[in-house]
Amino acid sequence: MHPNYRFARCPRAEDIDHKTHKIVMPATKRWKNLKLYGPKNVFDYVNATTCWNSEGSSSGKKECYFTVDFGRMVIPTELRIQFQAGFSAEQIVVFKSSTDGQGYEQIEELETEDEHGIQAFPLPCGTDEESSTSSIKLVFDEFTDFYGRITIYQLQIWGKEVPAEKNLVD
Repeated sequence: MHPNYRFARCPRAEDIDHKTHKIVMPATKRWKNLKLYGPKNVFDYVNATTCWNSEGSSSGKKECYFTVDFGRMVIPTELRIQFQAGFSAEQIVVFKSSTDGQGYEQIEELETEDEHGIQAFPLPCGTDEESSTSSIKLVFDEFTDFYGRITIYQLQIWGKEVPAEKNLVD
């Protein structure tokens, strides 16, 4: 990895409040066991057995997304994700929060493999502060599971943090 790049610091698992976090899929999702299958688990890089499970549907076509709010401005350059083989999305559409803060704009469409290893994808966000964002939304499509379920063991977003004096996010 280039020496000027570092982890864009996703929230640490212990810092996520299950009532107020912005890591969601969809907001109405109810997990049976938050400790084992909740959204914070994709940021648990120590315990290899924790994961996040999406909710499926009998048609296999339920919308599935995951939003990461960084709480500050970052320039994301790479997405790394680890699915459980057999429960992955074949396509991920990546969005970043728009500069006016009113929604999201698409930055990339990724095609993934149905495998258990960590997959890495470059993100074309640019290299200057004008390309920065405060959140990323991943929309999953074309599921390998018949019921549209996915399981994610790890999610990493690499990039640069915008210097504090240029960072206007509270």
